[in-house]
Amino acid sequence: MSTSREILLDFIISYKKEHGWAPSYTEMSEAVGIVRSAIAAQMDVLEREGRITRGPRMARAITVCEEAE
Repeated sequence: MSTSREILLDFIISYKKEHGWAPSYTEMSEAVGIVRSAIAAQMDVLEREGRITRGPRMARAITVCEEAE
């Protein structure tokens, strides 16, 4: 069974492939069905796990690490 973190990562990957840039936290929240504060917490975990990187103080600056794709 997929965790909310796995569902979130899958959404980010598919969104970036479709649009060419990363989704906003609001778009992630609406797609995954969890509140924005939980999105922020999940993003922190994904970054600590080395599955994504984020640009400092930049909106939509999310890079998915190759092994996560």
